[in-house]
Amino acid sequence: MWKKKLKRIIRTLKGISIGKFSDTLFFECELYKAISSNVCDLGRIRSLLENGADPDERSSNGNTSLHKAVLLENIAAIKLLLAYNANLFIKNKKGKTPYDLSQEKTLVKDLFANDKKIHRKVEVQALSHKYERRKAKSCKTYS
Repeated sequence: MWKKKLKRIIRTLKGISIGKFSDTLFFECELYKAISSNVCDLGRIRSLLENGADPDERSSNGNTSLHKAVLLENIAAIKLLLAYNANLFIKNKKGKTPYDLSQEKTLVKDLFANDKKIHRKVEVQALSHKYERRKAKSCKTYS
């Protein structure tokens, strides 16, 4: 009985990148792990981003590295991820974006409001996000 279940699981997992799974299963992508670690190594995060790590790659719960950095209120990591164009408006499985989560975190909310460079990035992404949503709605209307 258990052998059949195991074979079915193995067939299901064939071809799936294990790096996409969260710590609840196997492991997360390297960037997510670097931000999640107790000792956040910004040099490692920068190196991963410079070498092509996707700042918008998701864990199994739908969180991106930016979700994690916001939850941990890791201001330096947030700034670095935004410098590499991490998306503030990707929803996790609970329907929350990093921007939504930032409204519950005083340090991050202050960063987004008071740091001019970051505030500008937030505004640009918000406008872009609204535009994309409107565009998607209008496409559905005409289909």
